[in-house]
Amino acid sequence: MFAEFQQIVDEEKIDLPVSVKEIMDTWTKQSGFPLLTITRTDSSTITITQSRYENEAAPDTWWIPVRIFVLSEPEIRLVWIPAGTDSITVDIDESEAFFLNPYSIGKKLLGSSSCPGRSIKLNAFLIF
Repeated sequence: MFAEFQQIVDEEKIDLPVSVKEIMDTWTKQSGFPLLTITRTDSSTITITQSRYENEAAPDTWWIPVRIFVLSEPEIRLVWIPAGTDSITVDIDESEAFFLNPYSIGKKLLGSSSCPGRSIKLNAFLIF
């Protein structure tokens, strides 16, 4: 099945960081799903950290696409959290309003704060 998806990705020249199979293996060959924690690191960056939902100490990681809609930007950003990577840093000024994974369903906001060092947490689902 993933070979057929990969063929479409190749034909349409869709830019993926790794193969469809490698991305999907992180979702189909391990149990659970990721919890994303978004932390305002300083006045110009956020950190997005992945951990396994309900067992944050588990070593499981996923390839996770994250779309970021910054209100002042014309395009929605797409960043990837690679499997084997706990977190990534994204440049977003604290004066900017932004949404993660706009137009998607199934995520839950568990808490929020705009203060540096404070976090919000989202359940992550694989939604392209």
